Amino acid sequence: HRDEPSFFNPGNGPELFDFMNVQNVSCIICADTFSEKCFKDLNELKPALIFYPNNREIARGGDYWSGIAKKANAPILVTNRVGTSWGEKCEGGCFVVSKNGEILAATKMQEEEILIFDLKELGI
Repeated sequence: HRDEPSFFNPGNGPELFDFMNVQNVSCIICADTFSEKCFKDLNELKPALIFYPNNREIARGGDYWSGIAKKANAPILVTNRVGTSWGEKCEGGCFVVSKNGEILAATKMQEEEILIFDLKELGI
């Protein structure tokens, strides 16, 4: 259940869409970042923002997410599940990361919290 690259690929995505007042947004999900095709597509699309929901049992620190934002060349909004998935405890953690990899906001890991962030700080 955790070997997603063996079972899934990003398919025809990622794609761009508009979200509220933000244009050219994209979304990648969990293991999409194991695919070089995903990053190639993102770099061609040039999204203004990327939503990045996760379901990871091990909390990743800010450096991990910084690398993904830099590789995608776009700011990312990261969420990670809190609770149990497939019998494993997911450790949570939400981050707002600039396209340069700077952590602009974060929640505690291993706790359920809501992260509120003004997207205007990203210049969008």
